[in-house]
Amino acid sequence: SVAMPDPEPHQSPQLLLACRSGHVKSVTFSAVSGDASQPPRLSAVAEFGQRHPVIGLASSPDCGGPARVYAATATGLLRRLDDDLRQMDSAEKAAAVEMTSPAEVPAAATTCLTFCCSSADSSGERRDLLAVGHEDGTVRLASFAASAASCTDAAQLRAGCHVGVVRAWGDSDARLATGGRESDLRVWDVAAESCVFQAKNLPNDRLNLRRPVDVRDIRPIAGGQLLAVCTGHRELRLYSPGEQRRPVVNLAWSEYPIQSCCAIEAASAAAVAAGNSAGHLGLFDLRRPPAASSKSPAAAAAQLLGHFKPSCSGAVTALDAVIDAGLLFATSEDRHLRVFDLRGRRLLCQLYAKSRLAGLLPLSGVSELTRSSVRAAGDRVVKGLTASSSEGVSKRRLTDQLYLATPAVEGGAEAKAAKIDKKKAGAAPAAGRGPIKFSFTADM
Repeated sequence: SVAMPDPEPHQSPQLLLACRSGHVKSVTFSAVSGDASQPPRLSAVAEFGQRHPVIGLASSPDCGGPARVYAATATGLLRRLDDDLRQMDSAEKAAAVEMTSPAEVPAAATTCLTFCCSSADSSGERRDLLAVGHEDGTVRLASFAASAASCTDAAQLRAGCHVGVVRAWGDSDARLATGGRESDLRVWDVAAESCVFQAKNLPNDRLNLRRPVDVRDIRPIAGGQLLAVCTGHRELRLYSPGEQRRPVVNLAWSEYPIQSCCAIEAASAAAVAAGNSAGHLGLFDLRRPPAASSKSPAAAAAQLLGHFKPSCSGAVTALDAVIDAGLLFATSEDRHLRVFDLRGRRLLCQLYAKSRLAGLLPLSGVSELTRSSVRAAGDRVVKGLTASSSEGVSKRRLTDQLYLATPAVEGGAEAKAAKIDKKKAGAAPAAGRGPIKFSFTADM
């Protein structure tokens, strides 16, 4: 008799991806033991339908139990995902689509989501408070009970004419930062529902024209004492709310809008990683200049430490760093998840997600990853393909093999192969649609 191999133990995913196709996908890096490393696995754990693109993910802190994960769509749906985060079957997908009722669609589209705090109500039940930003400039505070799947509106804040990003920090004294197009940075006291800080725009430029405001991302540093902000006008800013309303550091980078940033805090220094609409990723030192050179804020001490190589093929949509593992996760418009080494700023692994990615959420298991295990998982995808084609494979053929080798979530390998064959065959030109030819004569 032939001994059957032991079934692979269930592993909790380390990352969640928000997809504009209406899916929430999980990424699991297998444990590495010798040559048994496997490529990262991709599976769909929630589905809202194509009419409801997922724009944000948030999770509660791990307080002795499993973290509660929430997902928001651009059409206003706000749902809590299952605790096990396993792949959905066909019946569950159909039930999830039926839950998306058009009656829940708000007047303004939802743009962002963040977790604020968790507290106990009068009956002793734990409730999670989440902040949801909308295009009309409102921020809705939604309260979730631990035993209920739906939410109740706790409050509503007016944060300008547009809200594109919301970030929260603190638990007992929760703070919320908001910003967007023509809506500069504001910091709110969640308990009092009042604005405690409002940023002031920079002075007019050399032509005495007002500087436009376009806040793309906000990240708290040192428990909210400093705030790193990236703008759509290629600027990285550092605010000190307890000192002044204008930024203490203002650095212009490249010539493309900066889409996302991520604070990297260590024992020795604090840096900021940023990604722009051209796919470039950079690491910046935004420390304050010394007192002797404080007359020119920002530009004196802020500097670019280096770029992450290679860059993305599309605009960067989300960034997040895990300091304990020394990893930087980036999603971009080219539908790839990339994992970089923070120390060497080099690519360790990339995964094709088959859908446009709007955001990512690291889970508690991501701290167990190491740079060597992620690098081995990334090499497994490429080495497994090139080993079987030692006679020499063209770049186009290798790209097709990489496409076929990605984990199947939507559709099977047969549909992928048929799509590649159709692309290789090409489409015949329509009758009468040949290239236009010009003829010139010497008669002048």
